[in-house]
Amino acid sequence: TVAKRKHAGHKQVRDKLRKVKKRSSKKIKSPKRLKKKKVGLRHIHKKIRRHIKRFARKYGLI
Repeated sequence: TVAKRKHAGHKQVRDKLRKVKKRSSKKIKSPKRLKKKKVGLRHIHKKIRRHIKRFARKYGLI
């Protein structure tokens, strides 16, 4: 659920982003397509640290 994901620790979030990155290495160039699929992850980004935010932004997850 979204509530559980919101409270996930930094490490869990990082792992999730890493999995997304691995799964969609070919699609990284078109962030909009990625964004549609991974809408749930956007809720986490408000509360996580800047370096994770930067990572997420790089792969179009924000």
